[in-house]
Amino acid sequence: MGDRLFEREMGYRMKNIKMLTSEEELCQEYLSKAMERLVKNQFKEKAEKATKALINCEVDIYTKENDLTEFRRQSEILSSRAREQGFDVELAKNIADTRNELTELKLKYIFELSADVHRADGFLEDQVYEVESWAANRNRVSEWRSDQYDERRHLNYKREILARRRAKRIAIGEERRRWAVLYYTSDGKPDKRRRPGRPWEASVFAGGEKAVYSGGSGVNLMAHIQKEKLARAGGSEFKMGSIKSVEQTLQQ
Repeated sequence: MGDRLFEREMGYRMKNIKMLTSEEELCQEYLSKAMERLVKNQFKEKAEKATKALINCEVDIYTKENDLTEFRRQSEILSSRAREQGFDVELAKNIADTRNELTELKLKYIFELSADVHRADGFLEDQVYEVESWAANRNRVSEWRSDQYDERRHLNYKREILARRRAKRIAIGEERRRWAVLYYTSDGKPDKRRRPGRPWEASVFAGGEKAVYSGGSGVNLMAHIQKEKLARAGGSEFKMGSIKSVEQTLQQ
């Protein structure tokens, strides 16, 4: 990788790293503000308080319904003597009062406490979602920045490897040139016209007087067999000729 290309790629990576660092700082700032609002406005405490009030109201409703049922049961089993003493009027008044209180509790449960719970839960969910969104954005930007750092290290490592390979090739070339055979002219000057592997004098090549004799080269060892008259395969003449040829070969 050339120096200009390397500097350009590294410049891209550093520019992206600076941009992602700024975005991460921005996400962290918004995240801190969202967490401060969550703690300051006490959304969680308000939601828990509203839920607790709703549960208490449910308990009161169950208690009043049990009281109303008990008053009705007592009214049904009331004796004649008790009726003469006016207990039926008192029970009727208790039933009416309990029914009114029960109606008020149910209206409060439906239109006040339930609405408060939904409102508090909505505020809490929105604030928690905002906090989680900014945290996710910060983590995502941080991961992207880490990828840019990894690519930057990869580029540096690749450039270092290429530099080592180039230095090794240069060292090998210098060593080969150091041990190369240098040719000189008769007056002691470097022979610049000499081509490697092609000497000026033809005497360096082996001529006919330096050839090595080999008895087997150019000689037909089976020439004596060809002198014999070929006979028909399978006949007596062919068999006698073959036996004679083998005997002559063994004698040689």
